[in-house]
Amino acid sequence: MIRMHALSSGPVVMVTGATGFIGSHLVRALVARGAGVIAVSRKNVEPSGGVLSWIRADLSDLAQANWAFEEARPDTVFHLSSLANGRPDLGLVEPTFRYELAATVNVLQAATQHKLRRLVLAGSLDEPAPGSQPASPYAAAKAASHVYADLFHSLYGVPLVIARIFMAYGPGQPSWKLIPP
Repeated sequence: MIRMHALSSGPVVMVTGATGFIGSHLVRALVARGAGVIAVSRKNVEPSGGVLSWIRADLSDLAQANWAFEEARPDTVFHLSSLANGRPDLGLVEPTFRYELAATVNVLQAATQHKLRRLVLAGSLDEPAPGSQPASPYAAAKAASHVYADLFHSLYGVPLVIARIFMAYGPGQPSWKLIPP
């Protein structure tokens, strides 16, 4: 059964990392198409109403991830929440582990409890090829996230798609990325 958002004519779509570069653009595109969107972010966001609702949650905390899924009851989830920084800094190991790998495993666990039509995970060009070494904490976390995603798909039937994203850029991009605004 597909649940409809109260103010939408379509299924409910949850977007994690909705205040990030890719997430914010996806939220706008989905809303423009009339989808009922539940946007999730660690940041405080003012409620906007209409077909867009906001949930503040830190998905690196399993209880908060489960709560967000229970509140949203989504049909489809785009999991874009991450710490997308490919620098090889030692200081990025712990936050990347928490906001990429732990958050993804928690989303996979929550998705297993809720019958989704689809879970879309964001891949990256930084992921190492099979048998290669990762070049950054981000690359390692992305690779490990996909190992867990494959596990949840094969063992628990999570309906999964991994979209490997290459060089996204444009308006609203962080100033330290390829093409600053």
